Amino acid sequence: MSVNNPSFLIWNQVLFAAEAIDEAPQAHVRRVAQEKLATLAEAFGEEADPVENFEAFVMLRLCDALQRCVQPDAETPAAG
Repeated sequence: MSVNNPSFLIWNQVLFAAEAIDEAPQAHVRRVAQEKLATLAEAFGEEADPVENFEAFVMLRLCDALQRCVQPDAETPAAG
């Protein structure tokens, strides 16, 4: 894939996010993952038209799913 390829920027940023998450200390990996996923969604959200840019659409769909996975568990209300 060349730098002139329109999807290069997207995949380069996905790679950067993956590396940052992979290199994060275990104690901070969830926070780093949340930040990187949010950054990708914000940076490429406008490009997520499945007809115009299917790669961005799929990547953002995956980010949405992963963001739900790394969210802290909601507190369960105490039984009353």
